Amino acid sequence: MIKAFEQFPDLWLGCFDHNLNLAISKALKIQRVETAVRACRHLVQGFSRSWKRKRGLTEKQVALNLPQKALIHDVVTRWGAAYKMLERFLSQQQAVCATLAAERGVWHLMPKDADIVVTEQLCQLLEPLSKFTDALASETRETLSAIKPVLDHITGDALEENDEDPALTKQMREDLNKEEALKLTPAQVTEPQSTSTISTAASEGKGLARVAKKMITSTSRG
Repeated sequence: MIKAFEQFPDLWLGCFDHNLNLAISKALKIQRVETAVRACRHLVQGFSRSWKRKRGLTEKQVALNLPQKALIHDVVTRWGAAYKMLERFLSQQQAVCATLAAERGVWHLMPKDADIVVTEQLCQLLEPLSKFTDALASETRETLSAIKPVLDHITGDALEENDEDPALTKQMREDLNKEEALKLTPAQVTEPQSTSTISTAASEGKGLARVAKKMITSTSRG
């Protein structure tokens, strides 16, 4: 397929899900981010290897009226798995703390306060991108007319620089905005936008089109 497009390089668009994964993976290589992810991974491993801690976590979740959900281990090659691991830890942080506090000599498994702050900033930045990736995964075929509106929302809103952002968030936004994988060529930009196609697909409940319509609607209202 790539061979067929050699004479039309401006019209070739690689797998966008893969490009997005590569772009975000580079942002995750920032030292402070890597340290926070590693600390959370170490915590999850500490729970997954101990039935006592897993049972204790469930008991604390019940006592704290929290959803009884296990911690999630990430997959190194997929940023979405890392996001889900961090997001699950934050949602169960209170129960995790209580579980570790009840067992002597295991508090070292708990991420440091600085790592937790980084985790919160990272999850806030990646949350809208995670929804887009999940929608892509549910599609059997994505067209440029469906991807471009969502990409415009990502680069124009989700990754828009804000003076009030913490320094780390600004750095991650800058790194993502520099990625050529998240940009389209002029020829690709001029492809007609099939908003009617998006609306029809959205009404049928299709993942990517539904997310695209939701993002476009929320942006126009803002």
